[in-house]
Amino acid sequence: MAPVLPSIVPRNFPAGTTVRYTRSLDDFLPSEGWSYTLYLNGLTQKFNKQATVVGGVFQMEFLPADTAALPPGPYRYAERLTKPATTLVLTGVSAPDANGNATYSFSSSSGPAPQAGALVTVTGFTNPGNNITGAIASLASGSFTLENAGAIAETAAAAGTVPAETYDLRGDELVINIEPNVASSPTGTYNTWEETTLAVVEAALAGRLTNDIQSYSIAGRAVNKIPIEELRKIRAQLKNAIWQQTHPGKLGAAYKVDFSNQGEQPDYPATWQDVTGLQR
Repeated sequence: MAPVLPSIVPRNFPAGTTVRYTRSLDDFLPSEGWSYTLYLNGLTQKFNKQATVVGGVFQMEFLPADTAALPPGPYRYAERLTKPATTLVLTGVSAPDANGNATYSFSSSSGPAPQAGALVTVTGFTNPGNNITGAIASLASGSFTLENAGAIAETAAAAGTVPAETYDLRGDELVINIEPNVASSPTGTYNTWEETTLAVVEAALAGRLTNDIQSYSIAGRAVNKIPIEELRKIRAQLKNAIWQQTHPGKLGAAYKVDFSNQGEQPDYPATWQDVTGLQR
């Protein structure tokens, strides 16, 4: 069974691995000529790839070779939707109807099929009033209508152009984190600062500092210059931080507590005594 593809951009993935997801966008249909490209822009490198169309939706696939050379870290990304321009070869225009709409005829077109509501610029007619820019009111086979009460019937070679469009989808946190590849990363790549520092502190406390870590600094101080008691405190702080990192959402380690039944307390003499001599 094929894996179910997510329908959102992944927030993180390891470099050099296969990544697939789909995007279904009602306002940007592939059938209307839209294409989808994902752009990644990092600190030192950038990358982009265009999606294919499968089953009427955009499908993005990063192959291992696509991201293998990208340094790990955060990448700003943009989901960019583009549609190329459409050019219509116009052959004539009719006089406006009672609603003020003129019909423009065309013999051929290049680019995506024009859509109702698209902005079109008409040029090339002899009558200047026929050359306008407006939104297509309606479409038919070989013609479209524009609101143009000043149109004059004319047969001539002219052109209609629907401009190219480009949009970026907006969001609050448009960042992908590319992680190191487990298989090809050197030892220690996934260690946090706390884990790395704890190993140095443990070595210092055990007297096993090697030349390569003698100058390791903590808060600007070389570890071999920090007193033993302070190193022990630092070790405790680091262990606590590491525990929190590896147990997100927990306040501390769980301990089993046994509330066993306690026997009755023996009778003790009253602590109050009559010292007035009035009570008999």
